[in-house]
Amino acid sequence: MQSASEISPAILAGLGRVVVKWSYLEMMTADLFTHLSKGDAAAMIVVTSNVSANSLSGWVRTLLDISQAPAVLLQETRKALAELDEMRAERNALVHGNWIPSGSDAAEVRTARLERSEILRTELVTVSDLDDAVERIKHITINLVVVLRKWGVHGY
Repeated sequence: MQSASEISPAILAGLGRVVVKWSYLEMMTADLFTHLSKGDAAAMIVVTSNVSANSLSGWVRTLLDISQAPAVLLQETRKALAELDEMRAERNALVHGNWIPSGSDAAEVRTARLERSEILRTELVTVSDLDDAVERIKHITINLVVVLRKWGVHGY
């Protein structure tokens, strides 16, 4: 049996960048939820840190549905959330998948999802793939910062 220590340090570093960059997006989503719900930031950590990011995005969408904000801002916010949700599936596969060494700068990632026609899937992931994921996460972050500023969320 091979261990994670046999996976290329470059792959591990790339995965680490994905994890770190993604955590910032999750914090931003929590901040948006707190703002829209008019909650106390410190108290809302009890809620936002104990619920899935997917649920939190859904709650934000519900709050958008009852918001009196301008239609353009609501549309921009929904678009940013859609990009976030789309990337979440890839991020979850990388973070929660089973990693198998496969060469010097690659690894196979095996995922299982009951709702897919192909329940078990193995994909080759390279350093370049992880770099691309980080760039997409950065793009989503920039768009979400713009949205948070328009909402007047503190700290952005």
